[in-house]
Amino acid sequence: MNKVFSPITHFASGEGLEEYNNALIIPPSGKWREDTAQEWGYEIWFRPGKEEKEPSGVAQAGRLVNSRYLKNQLILNHFENSLDSTTQSYARTRNFDLEQFARDLAIGFVVIEAVPRVFQLLAPKETTIYLDTALIPEVIYTEVGHLILSPFMSLKRSTPILEGYSDYLTVSFTKHPKIAEKMGKAVRNVAPVDAESSLLYEPVLDRDRSSWQDYVLSLLWAARLGFQDYYKRLGNETLGVELFDQLVWESASHLNSASLIREELLEELLEAISVVCPEEDQRPLSFLLRGVFTKKGL
Repeated sequence: MNKVFSPITHFASGEGLEEYNNALIIPPSGKWREDTAQEWGYEIWFRPGKEEKEPSGVAQAGRLVNSRYLKNQLILNHFENSLDSTTQSYARTRNFDLEQFARDLAIGFVVIEAVPRVFQLLAPKETTIYLDTALIPEVIYTEVGHLILSPFMSLKRSTPILEGYSDYLTVSFTKHPKIAEKMGKAVRNVAPVDAESSLLYEPVLDRDRSSWQDYVLSLLWAARLGFQDYYKRLGNETLGVELFDQLVWESASHLNSASLIREELLEELLEAISVVCPEEDQRPLSFLLRGVFTKKGL
């Protein structure tokens, strides 16, 4: 599937509107769908590999986004995301920050208009891309993870918690702490991720632009190892892994696209302990979880 998605027509039409070497989750049709377009549900699009000399992926993206049609789609999505984030923030704090909302919109519009042109000027002239994303198990698992989490976390935004939870589902399934570690130059748009990352918390990690970082994954993985070790001492190592997987799922159902690492994440994981774990283990496991968060800079 090398088409470009449109929330209006499902498939965007126009010259040069093709994408390769990546994968993404498509949300179901909604209020923006044209009457002439058939309804669609959740979909996963795996872009095919394409081996050839062509403008680099960055320059190609710049050329695609420079089309007026796609810019309008990006502006529409940006407005919806900003409004959604502001609305959810108001629901939590009862404080509507109009100045911040306007600033976010303005910055987004500038980026949408200017960045593609800058990319085209600075990007290398050509590159080789050739790996089909449908052939990479970690890509498949991660995209399925996004789909599983979609009832709680909007697919319209790529947030650190959404990406971290989806990555956790991947490493939990593969039982290996690294994702795409051996892809090398054979893949584009799939960044290697390490659950054993030593990255410590900084406020910037709560912003959408840090969604590619592996901080949330490393936080969850460290807690999982703690649970595993706790129950190993009790003679049931497997139970620790099973309980923590349930803990992640339970907490995910109470998180959303506006949730922050430094605020809701620990709170929801602690609450999930009271739901998932045996009563006699809840207190020590809560201390254990708080200790993990402290060691990771929170």
